[in-house]
Amino acid sequence: MKDPRASFVTVTGVEMNHDLTLATIRYSVLNSKDKPRVKTLLDHALGFFRTEVARAVKLRSAPKLDFRYDDGSELTERIDKILDRVLPPKDSDEE
Repeated sequence: MKDPRASFVTVTGVEMNHDLTLATIRYSVLNSKDKPRVKTLLDHALGFFRTEVARAVKLRSAPKLDFRYDDGSELTERIDKILDRVLPPKDSDEE
């Protein structure tokens, strides 16, 4: 997809259900303020993506696509900040 509004969107994973009729696509964005705008963009381009998937895979029918925001990187960053506050500083000789 060559849409400048989709810059800084990263697909972090794809999960298929057992009968290959549904693909859940997890994504993240560089700036969390852009989440609603990116979700709208992805939902608007759903038909385009499904057509591209249909061309690329050899299945009886193309799977339905479901875009879900992946907040894993945000959670990791939050946990790191908490740990930095509560754990003693690492001594550089121990590494």
